[in-house]
Amino acid sequence: MSLQEALVLVVASAILTHLYLRNFEPEPKKAHLVLLGIIVVPCLDSVLLKKHVDSILIRLALASSVYWSALSLSIVLYRISPWHPLAKFPGPRFLYTSKLLGAVLAKRGDGHLRIKKLHDEFGPIVRIGPNEISVVDVSALSPILGADGMPKGPMWDGRRPPNGICNIEMLRDPVEHLRRRKVWNRAFTTNAVKDYEEVVVKRSLQLLDALVSQSANGGSIDLTKWYSYFTFDIMGDMLFGGGFEFIRDGDRHGIMDLMTHTVVALSMIQHLPWFVGIYEKLPITPAGLSKFREFAMKCVKDRRARGAVTKDVFHYIMNEDGVDKVPLTLPEVLSDAGIAVVAGSDTTSSTMTVLFYYLLSNPSAYKRLREEINSAFPIHDGHPFDASKLSSLPYLNAVINEALRLQPPVPVYLQRAPQAGSGGRWVASQFIPEGTAVDVAPYALHRDPRYFSPHPDEFIPERWLKPTEDTETKFTTNMLAFIPFSMGPSNCVGKNLAMLEMRMVTALLVQQLDMKFGDGFNGEKWEENIEEYFVIKPPPLPIQISRTVSN
Repeated sequence: MSLQEALVLVVASAILTHLYLRNFEPEPKKAHLVLLGIIVVPCLDSVLLKKHVDSILIRLALASSVYWSALSLSIVLYRISPWHPLAKFPGPRFLYTSKLLGAVLAKRGDGHLRIKKLHDEFGPIVRIGPNEISVVDVSALSPILGADGMPKGPMWDGRRPPNGICNIEMLRDPVEHLRRRKVWNRAFTTNAVKDYEEVVVKRSLQLLDALVSQSANGGSIDLTKWYSYFTFDIMGDMLFGGGFEFIRDGDRHGIMDLMTHTVVALSMIQHLPWFVGIYEKLPITPAGLSKFREFAMKCVKDRRARGAVTKDVFHYIMNEDGVDKVPLTLPEVLSDAGIAVVAGSDTTSSTMTVLFYYLLSNPSAYKRLREEINSAFPIHDGHPFDASKLSSLPYLNAVINEALRLQPPVPVYLQRAPQAGSGGRWVASQFIPEGTAVDVAPYALHRDPRYFSPHPDEFIPERWLKPTEDTETKFTTNMLAFIPFSMGPSNCVGKNLAMLEMRMVTALLVQQLDMKFGDGFNGEKWEENIEEYFVIKPPPLPIQISRTVSN
């Protein structure tokens, strides 16, 4: 066999490897096949060159370089070809080639802006990866996210913890998700959340006192940081009966930095779910993840030792009332509680931060909201903590909805995929083949002029109010396209608690404090610097505050 013929066989082996592995690449459980195809096959191919190259190292280098080049070219040509199952969907062709690009781009933190720009250019369905599309169409929401929609997609495999129990957010099996979800549904019913009101009231007042104290010297405070402290303390109270005390002591455990680094890393790895299948086979655990597990385990042990003082969330997930015939195991409780702390704090604090940014950027909205709150809760009659009354205030709820519309907590990746073995699914008059990741991007959806107009990129709370004869602008506000808490069986289980927190804190601070941006603050630049790492991450928001004159 000549050297040329041997090299042709190396190229052929690369093409055959691609034909075999293209169905397995996204699956972590098939990660060993990816390793086999990338490493072992070119080593075997080097034997073909033995007659022509004496040095083992040179043979390996030559076989590997030819093999990897041929494999890469085969993959790229197939993915951009008209024979690919997703070839009919438009999008930038360079994104078709590899999800490695998605992982690299995710590091920039501008995914929400990038995906919206793609939809503005290419339409409601855009191909954004080799086997991935993004959909922004209200008629597609129910088939994708609804009760009869699709199970979660492959990116959730990439977000699961290596060498650990899969938490409820990452579960792709609908049956297992339903089993674990039932416990959490009980913990966040309307009646259950009513039991949590006392905790929210206590923490809201503590936040108010801390903000006033920190502003005593007339300087600026970072509202982003303090809202994070508030929501972490709330989740600590809800899940573990207290013990965090961020408002009082600051981030003494370093949890905030840990969470920031973790969400950035996960936002990249979710594009390469097969990598988790390799990583979890290694006998290591990231130091940050180990630290957070130790912290969460200590909280669980302390809460179990103290027992139930009130019906907190832990009361339900540990089955302290004996309702569940098959309760969650301790590892499942630990895993679910850990993700609940992050999900329940990060998302709510981010929304409250952007809400006050928009209010302070629109003084007329701030003034109107204060007038509504003071009318419903005269300032000398006590604090605005009647949850029922707060839920009925039209402008307060309009302001919160508008903040959630413009900056949804999870702005890009509500990902699902057709059920395995189904062959595919019809969505918005398009057939989506099995093996396709289907993303719904709330950020782009909420700013789509078909559903929210006029001025879909502007903060206009009035679009949520009932029109009157005096209303000058006629708004299009499609509630079916408003999904800040997702929808369907995997929607945000803590929505009721999040709304309670946002209403109480917003009403309290608007009633009690005069606020303005810190000196030298650049409002336009601030909004541009909001980052997306699966959840939104607002930058520091410098605020100067003082007590209202009436106080």
